[in-house]
Amino acid sequence: MTNVVQWLPYSDLAPPWDTEISIIEKSLKDATGIHQKLITKYGQNSEAIATRMALAEVSSSNFRMALLWTFKEAFGVTHPLFRNKNAKCLKPLGTFFYHLMLLCKEVHHWGGGSTYRNGSHWWSEVLCELIEVEMGSIISMSDNHVQGKKAASGDNRSVLDSLRYKELPERLSPHLKNLFKGCFQLLSEPRYRSFEGLFWKPFLKSYAELIREPSVNGVVIKSGQVFRRTGKGSSEISAFPDSVADWKKKLIDFENNTL
Repeated sequence: MTNVVQWLPYSDLAPPWDTEISIIEKSLKDATGIHQKLITKYGQNSEAIATRMALAEVSSSNFRMALLWTFKEAFGVTHPLFRNKNAKCLKPLGTFFYHLMLLCKEVHHWGGGSTYRNGSHWWSEVLCELIEVEMGSIISMSDNHVQGKKAASGDNRSVLDSLRYKELPERLSPHLKNLFKGCFQLLSEPRYRSFEGLFWKPFLKSYAELIREPSVNGVVIKSGQVFRRTGKGSSEISAFPDSVADWKKKLIDFENNTL
């Protein structure tokens, strides 16, 4: 599997972040191993399986590149990929992850999320959930959806609207729901009035900017290659994912080696 980002720099970080980020990296490695689930769902339809494996590759690369931006904001990590056009496109996603991190740390500091060891543990659980949800959506996508733009759904905007009104959105994953409940608790108490300006509003802003970012919200497959949207009416091929044809060959090799 070709991947520009083959590492996450968790070994250079102090505890507990090194442990939690290594868990996220394991989740990302597991995320591209969805082959068996796709066989169960699509049988011998190699086109459907290969297309979704290519999208899973793109999604995992997106998470890794975005996390590099998260580490840059949180820990001052530097990397040559920050000059790469594809990596720059993922900065809004990395900023969103960073503000999720700050929410987890702050809410846990003030007594929320008692089931989590610390804020970093909470954040890693949220990130792993987001990875799982993304992979599940790729597995269940219709062919028309996969072949066209993978657009930001109205669900994201609906979630953002609910959060702005301090309402709990429907259909949230468990760890994220716990986080927003903890945020609403702090927002409701006068003694934590600084939380809204310092943490909550910056998080909402990062979420809004993420939804508007076309390179995050648009993935297109054309002629067996994966492209990422870079603006309205335009697209540009990503440098890192394998083509659908590459994945078809991998599937054939996999089947031959397991007979």
